[in-house]
Amino acid sequence: MKTKYFLLFAVNVLFLIVTSNAVFAGTSDSDVRVLKVVVVGSGAVSAGGSRCAGHCSFQYSSEKTLILKAVPAQGWTFVGWEDDCSGSGDCTLVMDEDKTATALFTYP
Repeated sequence: MKTKYFLLFAVNVLFLIVTSNAVFAGTSDSDVRVLKVVVVGSGAVSAGGSRCAGHCSFQYSSEKTLILKAVPAQGWTFVGWEDDCSGSGDCTLVMDEDKTATALFTYP
């Protein structure tokens, strides 16, 4: 029997039903927050065990506190943050909603 997949959308909830095995799995996206990370220049951002050196998206549980660290590539300098982060040190975010963090690096 060929497995069929159906996606049902209802008020911020995604359900996956696998018909051939009669399996039901539901996950509410209200418990998941998305962190979008953008790196401008040459460097990386580490957050919650994840690392990004370009354009990345990560999912975290709601209300999780993250500490973002900007790590410049050799010869580059970290200038600062934009969007939901600011300043030029580590960035602390509480994932109470979807967030974006842009790290700016420059080459002297």
